Amino acid sequence: MIRINLFRPPDLPLTPEEEVFGIADEDENILELIWQNIQPVYQLFLNIVVHKNLDTNQAKRQITLDFIGNSIRRLMAHKFFEVVYENRCNRGVAEMLEFLGSIINGFATPLKAEHVRFLEAALVPLLKSPLLPAFLLELMYCLTQFVEKDPNTSVAVMRGLRRYWPVMNTAKQLMYLQMVEEVLNIVVESEGDNAQRTCELWASEYLCEKLFLHRDIAFSELLPRIYRALLSANKSAWSPPAEFLTKKVLTMYQDLDGAQFATMEQADVEKRSTDAASREQASQMWANILQAHEALPLAQQVRADEER
Repeated sequence: MIRINLFRPPDLPLTPEEEVFGIADEDENILELIWQNIQPVYQLFLNIVVHKNLDTNQAKRQITLDFIGNSIRRLMAHKFFEVVYENRCNRGVAEMLEFLGSIINGFATPLKAEHVRFLEAALVPLLKSPLLPAFLLELMYCLTQFVEKDPNTSVAVMRGLRRYWPVMNTAKQLMYLQMVEEVLNIVVESEGDNAQRTCELWASEYLCEKLFLHRDIAFSELLPRIYRALLSANKSAWSPPAEFLTKKVLTMYQDLDGAQFATMEQADVEKRSTDAASREQASQMWANILQAHEALPLAQQVRADEER
């Protein structure tokens, strides 16, 4: 009884003004018609939880994560589905998203598959709601919280922004662009942090000392795999700390064994030259194939028909 009455979507219809503008008066106190019937259930549950003689162990067996967490998630998903697929926008969407944002902030990483599914099925589709301005900030907070927890979720968010792009609505396009900017900033910052931590690992004196003891293996197998990435990062210089660290790593391993470092550099130059020649050869091969195709009588006929 308590579960059914506590965890249920609210049913507060919009006023005629809200049907037009889509924004409710935050100061207006409106109760559901059935509130007088379900209020005793809320009061009963509160009295049970705060009772001084409550058996904690017994309560934990009844008030479980399934009782609270899964019920809340189902309630929210049901409400969001109404907004997205039935074009209904009762009160409480912004408040639910704000509450959900605080829950997402406490998610452990890596994210559970059910959390990612909730993002893709319930949150991202909210972008296409015609009443998006009413809960834009709260939705943006939820989406960015997911991206901060796992940058891979940015793929689902960006795919949704592209799918629901408002072609004929300039105001909504600005909202989408704001969200794109927020997501990209988080992803770039996350990638920069990962790259910086990687450089700090390779710049550690402990690792350098270990590689010094096994220089032949290090310069023949290990360092060539990261040399080109370090060189590219040094040239792109996405941040001053990253530029400093990449230069430090390259200098450290050059000082470790200058002769083998020079050999590795020369081998990398030769490999890049070979790769460039292979790409040029492949490009020329495709050009020859296209040229031979265009010389065929059928291709000439099709081109002549197109020109007519």
